Amino acid sequence: MASTSGNGFRYSILAALIISFYGGFATASQAPLEQSSLAPHSRMQQKNSSLLLPSGTLRLGGSSSYGLSNSLNLGTDLVPLVAGARNINVKAEVYGSPDTSVTLGLETFHVTRASLLGGAQKKLLETLDLSSVHPRLILTRRLSERLLTHAAWEGGRNWGDLALSEEGKQRQRQSQRQGLFADQSILLMALLGFTQESFEVSGEWQRSPHETLLLAAHIARYQLEDLKAQHFGVRIAQQWQGENIGFRLGAGALYQDLDGVSLVGETLQEGRVLPVAEFDFFLLMK
Repeated sequence: MASTSGNGFRYSILAALIISFYGGFATASQAPLEQSSLAPHSRMQQKNSSLLLPSGTLRLGGSSSYGLSNSLNLGTDLVPLVAGARNINVKAEVYGSPDTSVTLGLETFHVTRASLLGGAQKKLLETLDLSSVHPRLILTRRLSERLLTHAAWEGGRNWGDLALSEEGKQRQRQSQRQGLFADQSILLMALLGFTQESFEVSGEWQRSPHETLLLAAHIARYQLEDLKAQHFGVRIAQQWQGENIGFRLGAGALYQDLDGVSLVGETLQEGRVLPVAEFDFFLLMK
């Protein structure tokens, strides 16, 4: 199955960001700017929104973070952390006005043979020592009192060593025969931070002070050694949030294009559509 070229992917992302930024800046410049920032008006508790926790606020959940100041947050993703991928992320607002917010982020991952699932997979791995760094740029625009849009770009650079043991290769060959290898590989790519590039556009509709609806579409590229994957997905989610507690439920569809050579040296080339579900639960502590 044909894959989108890397250069075309980068140029489309760059063009979208430039158009969004200059369009937003031109609109914002027509009105007098105030000192207050748009960022606190976002309620969507996710990485690809401009939401920043107030200084001294702690968020506990699948993605935990702490407000070092009103414009700087530090956090970690608990699911990769429990799986053995040590990670840390930082997000800071670099420009803010009543209608526009620009936020920069940086996330790092590191996983080893001993740390992955507490060493439970050691016998399947000959070597594993991987690190990755992911810069993130988020642009948020207010279109009305209750509607916000987010455009988020994420890059990624991975380095290190990964090789299966003979037992691991045998297990993976068996998984490929059962049609499970692609699912395991994509899960590993996402869990350990193998994203090479992604771009998401989303709309946040604040239905009430406690209900927020999210509509989002994204494209992403992953790579695990010589195995590459491209995603195109859409999803809808509803978030309910009280003063100190909240949760989010969502569903969507994902088109996945897998192409390349697996860790056991066999060629994979397939495309399919998969259902996806989203769930997040969080506590806010001050």
